[in-house]
Amino acid sequence: LRSESSIAFLPVLKSEKDGYPKCLERLKWYKLDEIGIENKDKRLLKKIKFAYNNTSNERLSLSSIREEAAGRSQKTYSFYYNQADLLPEYLSNRTDHWGFYNNVYARIDVNDYYSQREPNSSVLSYGVLNKITYPTGGYTRFVFEPHSYRKQLSMNRWEQCESLSANKVAGGLRIKQIINSSSGNSQDEIVKKEYFYVTDYLVNGINSKKSSGILGGRIQYGFSNYVVYAFNDRNVKRRMNVFSSQSVLPACVNAQSSHIGYSEVIERNADGSFTQLRFTNFDNGHLDEPADAIIQESRTPYEPYASRDCERGKLLSKVQYSVEGIKKYSQSYLY
Repeated sequence: LRSESSIAFLPVLKSEKDGYPKCLERLKWYKLDEIGIENKDKRLLKKIKFAYNNTSNERLSLSSIREEAAGRSQKTYSFYYNQADLLPEYLSNRTDHWGFYNNVYARIDVNDYYSQREPNSSVLSYGVLNKITYPTGGYTRFVFEPHSYRKQLSMNRWEQCESLSANKVAGGLRIKQIINSSSGNSQDEIVKKEYFYVTDYLVNGINSKKSSGILGGRIQYGFSNYVVYAFNDRNVKRRMNVFSSQSVLPACVNAQSSHIGYSEVIERNADGSFTQLRFTNFDNGHLDEPADAIIQESRTPYEPYASRDCERGKLLSKVQYSVEGIKKYSQSYLY
């Protein structure tokens, strides 16, 4: 907050009596409790009610949706989450490079800071939706897994992708399996869909390992012996060490605000047949472009660039295979 004689950064919190941080107690959160649907005569036809966990020491989560209509039985959809009670408090400073929970407090240490911000696969799934039960008694379960990548951009986003010798984990989750049970009993579960984000499925099947993921940027917090030259005299320069608690390189974006994108995904059906999906990405002709002209003496990762993220993540081809791996149908897309 600024002084009382100036405008507060949130006017609703401004008070002649309360200073910071007591003024934050004025903050309130609101949640949607119900939706009423009426006809043109204002007669209530249907009501949809939302129920939450309403626990002050946990993140707010939706526990059920109940549909009520005159003359009909109630319909309730219930939602379940994976160990939501283990998520930390807000502003806990326990996040990875991309802001996902990693359960490591990041202390300002130039030498260890990067490692403290690395993703932690064992806690990434805390709080994620993992089951929906339906009014019929059946349910759908969701199994997630961490993102992975086998390629990453060069420091200059318009140069080639760099291939890695092994998969690396990135923050966030991707869907692995969608499992249905029509009866509500676990013994009746069927893996409706299963997904493989790999490039070697046609060779290795369900044992495939080579990720098709490409990380959309590079993370760097510290720069030692960083040299800045005078714009009009190469003999005049300044050398310094720079550290930032947030990566100061351009945003780590692949497409659609995601830090990672996949060039190939396999969607496997319950009977073992599958569909191979290929998408536009950095490695198949959709790198960003450098600025046409710059005033700096040399190019740096910080300069503006022409983003082509609107071109990435688009479906290039869809090929359907039988259980035996025989190609049955294919379709290509041009943009």
